[in-house]
Amino acid sequence: MSTSARHILIQAEPASALDEQKRLKILLYQANHIFLPPGLPQVSDEDNFQDRHLAEMVCLCLEQFRQLPEVNQDQRDRLRRCIGIVDRLVRIRGPGGILSEKSLQDEMSKLRAKETLAIHVRRQNAALLISKEEGGKQYLYEAFELLAPDSTVVTTVSSLQRQFPSASVLVPTTHAGNPRFQKTLASTIAQLDEFMDVAGQEKGRAPEIDRDTADPRLVTSMIMSMLLALGSKSELPAISKRCREEVFLEPGRRSPWRRSALWFMIRVTLQLTLEPARLGTRKMAFHATETLYKDFIIFLMGQVLRASQAAKLPTDLIFVMVNKISRHILKLGAPLNHPGLTEAIEITDKAQSALHAQWKATQLSDQVSINLSALKTLDFQRDTVLELPELRKHIKRSKARRESPASDDPEEVPFLPGHSFMRSQNRDYFPRTEFTQDPDFLVYELLEFEQSVEEYLGTYGYHNASPRALLTEAPPPTTAIGDGVFDTDRQNASLCYHPLQPNEVRLVHLVRGTDSMECQLKCYSFTRAPSYKVLSYQELQDWECQHVDGDSPYYTQLQLDGHPIRIPRCIYDGLLEIWRSSNDDLHIWVDVICVNQGDLGEKSDHVTRLPMIYSSASAVLVWLGGDPHCLPAETKAIKLIVDVASKLNANDVSETGGFSFDAKRMLERALQERLLAFEEVDEYLARLVSKPWFSDMSAVAAASLSAESPVLMLASPHSVRLDALRLFAIGWQSSDQFPSQSQLKTTFDPFAGLKNLGQSCLDSSGPCHDEIPGGQSLEWWARELWHALKRTRHYKCRRPQDKLYGVLGLISSGRGIPNSLAPDYRLEHGVVFRNYAKFLYENGSFLTAMQNRGSRELAAPSWVPDFRRLSFEDPTPATQARSIAFSDDLRTMTTSGVIIGDVAAAFQKNSPPPASPAESNLPWATLADRADLLKSHLDRECGPDWRNMLLWAPERLSRQPRSANPIDLMQQQSHDGTTDQDLFLSYNGLVGICDGAVENDVVVILWGTCRPLLLRRSARGGFKVVGCAALSGKHGNPETFTKRFFSRGRKMVFTLI
Repeated sequence: MSTSARHILIQAEPASALDEQKRLKILLYQANHIFLPPGLPQVSDEDNFQDRHLAEMVCLCLEQFRQLPEVNQDQRDRLRRCIGIVDRLVRIRGPGGILSEKSLQDEMSKLRAKETLAIHVRRQNAALLISKEEGGKQYLYEAFELLAPDSTVVTTVSSLQRQFPSASVLVPTTHAGNPRFQKTLASTIAQLDEFMDVAGQEKGRAPEIDRDTADPRLVTSMIMSMLLALGSKSELPAISKRCREEVFLEPGRRSPWRRSALWFMIRVTLQLTLEPARLGTRKMAFHATETLYKDFIIFLMGQVLRASQAAKLPTDLIFVMVNKISRHILKLGAPLNHPGLTEAIEITDKAQSALHAQWKATQLSDQVSINLSALKTLDFQRDTVLELPELRKHIKRSKARRESPASDDPEEVPFLPGHSFMRSQNRDYFPRTEFTQDPDFLVYELLEFEQSVEEYLGTYGYHNASPRALLTEAPPPTTAIGDGVFDTDRQNASLCYHPLQPNEVRLVHLVRGTDSMECQLKCYSFTRAPSYKVLSYQELQDWECQHVDGDSPYYTQLQLDGHPIRIPRCIYDGLLEIWRSSNDDLHIWVDVICVNQGDLGEKSDHVTRLPMIYSSASAVLVWLGGDPHCLPAETKAIKLIVDVASKLNANDVSETGGFSFDAKRMLERALQERLLAFEEVDEYLARLVSKPWFSDMSAVAAASLSAESPVLMLASPHSVRLDALRLFAIGWQSSDQFPSQSQLKTTFDPFAGLKNLGQSCLDSSGPCHDEIPGGQSLEWWARELWHALKRTRHYKCRRPQDKLYGVLGLISSGRGIPNSLAPDYRLEHGVVFRNYAKFLYENGSFLTAMQNRGSRELAAPSWVPDFRRLSFEDPTPATQARSIAFSDDLRTMTTSGVIIGDVAAAFQKNSPPPASPAESNLPWATLADRADLLKSHLDRECGPDWRNMLLWAPERLSRQPRSANPIDLMQQQSHDGTTDQDLFLSYNGLVGICDGAVENDVVVILWGTCRPLLLRRSARGGFKVVGCAALSGKHGNPETFTKRFFSRGRKMVFTLI
């Protein structure tokens, strides 16, 4: 394709190759299919000639866009690849639009590394992309459906949400590069492009009169299945795209008008090529916020607008094109230095100026000169008086217009919408559908209708799929917002929200200058968001969430955009305190309001947005719940803590924790000046650190993600930074002069390690042979997730999966997340725990995660750990060999191991010591009375004093530094409320500890582990995991479990249920 042939599509001057009529037809075709203006054709305008020129126009725009000075070298290389894709798309078809088998085979054979061949299989309504991977070792085949079925398009309330590609397969070059294979594939595709699949047609009905789109199964299923037999599935992520498609059919016609399938294919192919998530794992972090594809689409639309204006297309069409481009630019929210934006804005400004000039000229041409000389004879005092009898008929008609669209009085004119575009400010407003029959105003009424839907309806259509529900169901006057409320009112809560784009965030705008607090919910892009603060708060307890109706003291109403919504009182009080303490308007992000709690998909997406939200905030404010009835002594204590803590620095607290000399003097003076006793301050500190926020996962997010230390709002107007309060508390408790009885250090110590949670990954240079988008290996994710869960074990959450998702949000921070770990609040917590356990077992040496959960409320298999209670460090296994398999439903897990003992007796740790071996009621006494052979095993393994060892097993085991520490197990169970620790004795003399041990349990070591497990045989077959055990003797040393150990043991395959 020559350059002169391409320029004819964009340049304004006429060309000899095409006359003016054909040129206008080309531009009108492009405007209809790219911009979707009102007044689209009602019959199919599919034309091979028009599609070819559309593709050539895209190729030319890509070349012009690539030469812009704002485009860097890396972007130019990717755009060169896109130009090659579109150029090959045109070359493989002959002048008549027929797909050439020979040209297709030639392009396949000439395909080089990092090049893509895009094939539009017209008769199958499908696209096939063939890419040669970098290095040339593999070919990537991707297929997807082009036009959605007509039934889906016409029944969808808003735009369609689709994913591309629908299937992707990697085939080695040894197969895909074979000329015979390429010839066969090219022949198959050429035949599919020519003949339609008529297997699903009705009997006696010709396929060409079928008004629906073709089923792409012969490409997306048949061809991709054959390719899968030669290769493997690709792990490249799919893209999600909102597609606006239209179907129009004039009565009596056979073929409806649909949007160009070729234009849709070009857009999807370009986005797949330019999408940052698909550039390669090592480049994604650099291009994470890049919008090159959207920048190009705006640039292309601007070029079409320029050509359309030069060709003098109708002004109403130019007006629609200007509005569409302006909406794209505003929605993108990108700075003007993005490629092509400046030129697109200049084009729209010129077109807008031309429209204004044309309208002004039209007004001047229709201007009528009015002779006002007759007004000289008016008696203004008399003629300007309006008497009520003369106005009665007019007033009656005006009143009828407001109250009823029609009246029985024949003298009254019924009110019609006409051309007055008046909007209701009520959120319950639905756009009118009584359009005028005047064709001159039809375009503007349709534009008004579309804008009203976008502005007022929000996501109502997404949650009310039935068209009948949109017209008959009215939303209630009050919308409930908050955790626990959406279970019964999800649809109504969603009325306040519009769908968020990936680079957008909602903020609560607190308006000052009014007597009462007014809030507005606004949406911004991250690049243009105003300065805002994050509000962290104490989550409601379970018993508080059960009282959300009526006059519950834990919930109250907040006016949001003029509508009452129901939120937890603690959040309302926090917003009110911030509003009162500020003199200017400010923006706040608080999850309960700014995240659509009724949309589980949005809640899941926000998990990975938390690092961006917290790090971009100017401050993180923590509302701990103010006490309006605070005693004077408490107020004094608060002032003392705030004043002293704000003046402390790191040198004022020694390494052992005590205050320095100067800090002690400052504290003593503060106590004397305020007439406070030491016990009063200590009592307030103890009450402060006992607040639920300090043990909640929201505290972890505030402490680890915020750019600055969170600010604790203690009591109006006093506040203190978390790091300053932590420094004061550590010095206070450790000081000899102030012997505090509060556990302050226990509360604040965990915060010290949270600031850099997950940051070690930035410098990691380990192997990445199984990389995901983000540049990190699956082994890295397993290790970091495991460590983060243990470092946050002191923090609680109301929902079980919040612990996993919260930790995942902390360590993700701009990295692609593995698909198996992606947050999804639509899944039950038992399913989430099961998926995470499978990921850890397959990608890390964490089989010892199968510790005792204490309680079984997870509704998950026994091999799934309770990730909220991980507490101890695991030694490195002596051997990393593993053999793990999971059932398809993830109900069972199969692995290999060695049985090292069977439990002969077990009893609780707190049982009284035996008086004599003759007491047969004690299990161990019964064991002592058994055969001499058994006792000889015990003596040989544990020594003659094995009975005493049984009583002191926990203390003895705790002094083995490389062994698993049972004291940690006891402390963790005490933390979880399960304090019973069972000691057990095996037939071969092993002394151990494990909660829930009973007689006949099996002690095993699984391949790749370093901690003994207690298993229990199930009546249905298989084994249930009782928990991890701590053993004395040689089996308490993890270095024992080598390959030699496994080779000499009683090997067995265990099915864990």
